[in-house]
Amino acid sequence: MLKVQEDFEFCGYIKLRLWVSPLDHDDMDLEACMEKLTLLGAKLPDMPTSARRAVGNIRLSLRELDPERSTEELPYQTICHIQKVQPGQIVPVDICIWPMGMKFKKGEVMRLTISAYKNTARRWADVYCLRQCQDHRSKGRLYLYAGK
Repeated sequence: MLKVQEDFEFCGYIKLRLWVSPLDHDDMDLEACMEKLTLLGAKLPDMPTSARRAVGNIRLSLRELDPERSTEELPYQTICHIQKVQPGQIVPVDICIWPMGMKFKKGEVMRLTISAYKNTARRWADVYCLRQCQDHRSKGRLYLYAGK
């Protein structure tokens, strides 16, 4: 969680780069959620016309970027080649979080949550139409690496 130090606003896609390592499996489904919280850190309710959070999902084995379509701000996965990971291998992964527009006032809280996404059967099939994506791959433990 990050307490906002001054008023600001942003609008657009959010790119999140992570370095991850599955310890017990060769694949993983990940979800990243960025959301706005109250001054006290409580969740804000979604309004009918606007959401207070934005989400992005990715399957680790489908992380390969398309160099022609990807930009520094917006990663574009090819989803053509399956890149399994050896347990313990550290790999970079770029997650595109859906676009959002948000105003933050000083003292409000921004939270980023990264989790293994377990309910991917319908969403992955709908988005990518790939048969191999119709089961979730979130099994075992995953290390998340951070730093400069």
